[in-house]
Amino acid sequence: MSVVCLLLGSNLGDRYAQMEKAEDLLCRTTGKKLTASGYYRSPPWGFASRNDFLNRALLFDTVLSPREVMFNCLETEKKLGRLRNTTGYADRIIDIDILFYDDLIIHEPGITIPHPRLEERRFALAPVAEIAPGWKHPLLGKNAVALLEQCPDHSEVIPWEPDQG
Repeated sequence: MSVVCLLLGSNLGDRYAQMEKAEDLLCRTTGKKLTASGYYRSPPWGFASRNDFLNRALLFDTVLSPREVMFNCLETEKKLGRLRNTTGYADRIIDIDILFYDDLIIHEPGITIPHPRLEERRFALAPVAEIAPGWKHPLLGKNAVALLEQCPDHSEVIPWEPDQG
C-alpha cells in the first residue's frame, strides 16, 4: 500500500457539491480514504478571477500506481464536466491534483510528483499541513508545516464551512 495526497479545488458553480461528488468518485476508484482536511477558501492563484476557490486535501491508502491515480483524477474531472484549458490557469468546475505519493519523485510527461511549485502555494500547503504535518517534501527536505511557514505566497487562505455559501 502507498499513501497518496490529492488536492481538490473548485471555483465555479456549487463548489462544495462538486468537491463532494469528486471525493465520492475518488473513494470508489482510488483506495481507502484515510482522512480529509477541512475546506479552505482562497483567491485564484496565477490568474485573475472574481471567483474564490475552495480547496480540500485527501489522503488515501492505495494499491494503484501514480499513473493509475492520475488517470482516476482526470476521469473524475471529466465526469464532473471539467474541460481542460491548455492555455494556462482559468476558472474551473473541479481540479484534482496529486500533491505527493509516498516519497516518490517523478518527472515524466503528464505526471510530476511532488506537485510542481507546491511549496509556493499556500492554498495547497494549508490543507496538507492540517492532515499530514510531518510529510517531508522529498526534494526540499522540509515538512509540510515548515513549508507553510516559509511559503512566499501570502494569499489569504481561510477555513470555510459548508453553511457559509
